[in-house]
Amino acid sequence: MTLETTGPHGIAWRVSANSGPATVAKWIVEARWAHPLWHLYLIAVCHLRDVPGCPPPIVHAPGSTHEILVHAIDPAWKLNLQQMPSLLFPANFAGQFREACDGLAEQRAWAAVLEIIEGKLSPDTDYMREWIKRFGSACVKPEYL
Repeated sequence: MTLETTGPHGIAWRVSANSGPATVAKWIVEARWAHPLWHLYLIAVCHLRDVPGCPPPIVHAPGSTHEILVHAIDPAWKLNLQQMPSLLFPANFAGQFREACDGLAEQRAWAAVLEIIEGKLSPDTDYMREWIKRFGSACVKPEYL
């Protein structure tokens, strides 16, 4: 199932296709205003609990329970909500944070998605400081701080 939310400066689709076992929620977000060359982004939030059969999560910020990832999507990828997009690397942002449950972590990430489609938060790397304010800097290399 895919849910679409439209804002004055973008569209967000909550997608469940191709989600990993630790994925709490993920969205594909269209933000044409954020960058001249790519306009689609993947925003995903994952829990940092052990998952049987998977390597243990790497926790950069002790006490963190969740991680958010922001990736630009390859502009050659054609929007298909049933398919995992081709991502550009490195990620635009990764942050670890503490929440009491998956539902609250999802709400926190959803608030950032809404800010993007409202034109208040750019997913582009030039705005990393804004993401750090919301989700911390534990996953950001010191040279990018």
